[in-house]
Order: sequence, then C-alpha cells, then structure tokens
Amino acid sequence: MAVIFQKEDTANFVLLVLGILFNSLLELLGIGLMVPFISLLAHPEMLQTNVYLNRAYQLFSFHSFLQFMVVLSVVIVIVFVIKNAALLWMTFFQTRFIFDKKTVLSTRLFKAYMTSPYSFHLKRNMGQFQQKIAAVDGVMLYGVLNIIYMLTEGLLVSCLLAVLLRTNFVMTLAAMAILSAGLLVYFYFLQDKIHRWGEKNNWHNALLWQQVNQGLGSIKESKLLGKEMFFVDRFCHHSQQISLQQSKSDVVTKSPKLFIETIVVGLVMSAMALCLLAGQAPGDVFVTISLFAIVSVRLMPSLNKISCSWASFKFFLPCFNAIYDDLVACEKLEGQLRARVIGEPLSFFREIVMRDVVFFYENTAVPALRDVSLEIPKNTMVGFIGPSGAGKTTAVDVILGLLEPSSGKVLVDGVDVHTHLGSWQRTIGYIPQTIYLCDETIRSNVAFGLDAAEISDEKIWQSLRLAQLEEFVRSLPQGIETTVGERGVRLSGGQRQRIGIARALYYDPQVLVMDEATAALDNETERSFMEALAGLAGERTIIVIAHRLSTVRQCDRIFFLKDGALVSQGTYIELSESCPEFRKMAGG
Repeated sequence: MAVIFQKEDTANFVLLVLGILFNSLLELLGIGLMVPFISLLAHPEMLQTNVYLNRAYQLFSFHSFLQFMVVLSVVIVIVFVIKNAALLWMTFFQTRFIFDKKTVLSTRLFKAYMTSPYSFHLKRNMGQFQQKIAAVDGVMLYGVLNIIYMLTEGLLVSCLLAVLLRTNFVMTLAAMAILSAGLLVYFYFLQDKIHRWGEKNNWHNALLWQQVNQGLGSIKESKLLGKEMFFVDRFCHHSQQISLQQSKSDVVTKSPKLFIETIVVGLVMSAMALCLLAGQAPGDVFVTISLFAIVSVRLMPSLNKISCSWASFKFFLPCFNAIYDDLVACEKLEGQLRARVIGEPLSFFREIVMRDVVFFYENTAVPALRDVSLEIPKNTMVGFIGPSGAGKTTAVDVILGLLEPSSGKVLVDGVDVHTHLGSWQRTIGYIPQTIYLCDETIRSNVAFGLDAAEISDEKIWQSLRLAQLEEFVRSLPQGIETTVGERGVRLSGGQRQRIGIARALYYDPQVLVMDEATAALDNETERSFMEALAGLAGERTIIVIAHRLSTVRQCDRIFFLKDGALVSQGTYIELSESCPEFRKMAGG
C-alpha cells in the first residue's frame, strides 16, 4: 500500500479516520436516544424512577410527560439529521479522495510505463499496458474504497454491538457467535475461488484489449482477407469469460445479505419467544426486542456491506497486485535511469565507438550481438546492412542507448553513453520503419511533443522541404493545419514516412538514425531524398539501417552484419570487391 499511497496522503487518512469515528459516535447517539424513547413509551413511570431521565426532566423544567416526549422526539430527529448530513459529507470526502487517488495512480502508472527502459516494453504488448491502466478504476473503486467501507462499517458494527451487549449480554453474544461462525465458514470455502476468479478476469481482460488493438491495428489486412470475425470471435470469447467471472463474484458478493437477514430475523424472533416463555413481562420484552430490531435494521446493511466489500476486494486483489508489481518495477528502473543522467552534458566532437559489445535479449541463450566493435566518425554517413536477423537494428538500438550491452561499451568521445543517457538521446533524430502519426495536424505531427505555442512554422516548412514533402503540403487547402487522421490514414504510406522524416529533422539533431526509413518510398523519391540527406552528411552524423543497397550506396562506410557479428566493413565499392555475401546482395 505504501507504493499506492504516499506521504502526502497521511493527513487525508487521519481526517478520514476521524470522520469515520465521528459518524460512528453519531450513529451510536442516535440509537442510544431511541432506547429511553421506547422505554418511556412502554413504561411512563420510568420518568420518575430512572435517575438520568428524571434529572433531565428537572434540569430543563418540563411541565408534563407529553412535553418531555415531544422534545425528546425533536432531539432524536435533529441528531439523525446531523448524523446523515455528516454521513453525506463523509461519503463525498471518501469518494473524492478515491477518485483523486485514481487520477494520481493512473498518471503514475502511465508515467512509469513511458519512462521505463525500452527493454521493458519488448516484453509486453499494448493490450497489457492498456488493461492495467484501465484497471486502476477497478482497483480504487472496488479495492481501496472497499477497505474504507470495511473500516467504516466495522467501527459502526462494533459500536452497535456494544449497545446490544449492554442491553442483553447473553442474547447478543449468542447472536454474534452464530453470525460470525456462519460468515467465516461461508467465506472460508469461497475465498480461494474468488481470488481465482479475479485472476481469470484480469487475464481475459488483458487478452480482450489485445484483440482490440490487433483487430483495429490490422483493419486493412483483416478486410482484404475477410478476417474481421476472427478478432470479433476472440473478443467475444474473452468478454464472455470476463462476464462469467464477474457474475460468479457478484453472486457471492450479494448472497451474504440473504444469509445475514435470515439469521438476524430468526434470532430476534427466537429471543422474543424465549423471553416470553421465561416469564418476562410483555412490556419488558417489547423494549428489549424493539431495541434489537432497531439495531438490527441498521446492523444488517453494515454487515452486508462488510461482506460485499471483502468479496469485491478479494476479486480485485490480483489486479491490484499486478499494478503494484509494475509500479515497483518501473519506478525502480526510472530511479536507476535518473541516477545515470546526473553529470555534465555529453559532448560529441569526434566519434561514436562500439567496443566489444555483446547483447542478449532476455531469456535467450544465443547473443543478438557478438563482440561487435566499430567506429563512426562525427559528421559521416554510415550504413548497417545484412540479412534479416543479422543484428542491424539491435546494434543501432544499443548505439541509441535503448538497449544496454550485456558486456562491452558504447562510447561517445570516450564517454559511456549510459552514464549520460538523457543528454545523449537528446542529440539524436530517429526515423523508424513504421511512422506513428497522431490524429492531429501535420504541424503537430512534425513538431512531435510540443504545444501549439512552442512550434516554429519556419522550422516546420524547413523540415518538410528536406523531407521532399513541402510541395504536397502547400497544395492542401489547410496546409500544415491539415488533420492526418488516426495513424495517418488520410495519407499515403510514402507521405506518412516523409512526415516521420520531417519530424526527426525538426529538432535539428546531431545524429540522424534511419531504420528502414525509406522502405515505403518509391525509387525516385528515395533517390532524391538520399541525395538531400547526403548533403547533410558533412553537418550531421547519419546512421542508416537498410535492406536495399541503393539506400546505402552513398554512405562513407558500410557495416555488414551476419548472425550478430560484424563480418566486414568498408565503402560500397570496397565491400563489393571484398565481401562475397555483400556482392551477392548487390546482385554481382
């Protein structure tokens, strides 16, 4: 709980507990005032025989029994009004506290995911992240709020039982023993099942979101192949399983009400019969049973709420544990990354060096990179080439600082990039193979991550010009204010790619990394873009990952990788002459 709630919540917790205690005392006062009221109705002579009632009668100079009873009834009404007003305020305070914490927790979780290392994201899918962020609502509303309910109602039940114990110790003790034994047996046999249902609900929820992402993410392929129902059927299956688990939990949550009601009514009626059989006067029996009935009416909802809250908490506990584990893991990683960034800003004047780099992906026995050593001089253009699975992207991800070498180092001017990771990554412009575009304007997509007021239109047009997209954007009626649609659906693949290129160039990076960035461009557009890019080579360091050799023809140096090892390096002409595998790729 210390991870979910923080030090600044302590004052609210104290206020919450004090409010719960105050409400319980008001509940007790309300019940307590009902006792003399009922007793006086049955035995008016108590006004003279009872010391406390007589003292109150004399103190306020009442003139008649009727007057006293009217005033007492008004006092009871006032107490109940105050009690219920206080209860309403406490309900608002509790729910506001929970909803505020829900906002804070979901933001913390999203921040934890966004700031966690790239390697963490390689082990998860989008559905898992979405499900856990969405599950924060359930954790707070059905988990934490239920703990507060159990505390609130538990304190109230304790006060009410204290009243009953004072009235009739034996009868109350017997009722408590029977109720407690019944509820304990009931939940003992169900608690493991409730937990398992919660785990299944959590698991199917993640898979449901996965189907949503995969189905909508592949909508074009799904329609062309006629596979829409494949994702719909899977979604339906997981949705049905979620409904099944929640239905079973709901039955368990609501059934104690019937059990408690039956036991309480049976006990009250049995107690009345036993008292009459024991020879007690009907008036005395009326007072005792009336008090038990009044308390029971208030006690049953509280006991039911406690049992419901406990069952709901158990059901959502697996989800709570999953969120807790992710917060602990991510915030620990975030702390480690923050510690590495501390220090002088990273300078880049000479070269990037990979020195004896070995990298293993998690849970793999074969290294993705094997003792890779290479140098990239500043303001040169280099290419990474090789067959699929050769380790090209992994090598560049290590250079970018997204992946940390299992052994070896990446140095910039002799400094390990992982000791100044933030400073190093701010010098890099990255163009991926698949560009993610937001459902916003071209202007916002190029100046990715900036508020509208911070964007420079001059830099936007400069970036679009370099990405060979200026003419197209100027031809649009709304120009750079044109909305591209979700994932850029209103643009062609080549246009999306060039917006991604403009995005990387907008920040004027020292190092420009292109990960198959021209794959979606036609040959002529690629050629003109690479020529423009080559013009920047003397001003920026450019790293290109490519399958098409035409993309790297103008590179100052090409690194040829195979099976995670650097097989050969040199210019295009040198590799064509010295490396048979490269020559084969070139069609020579």
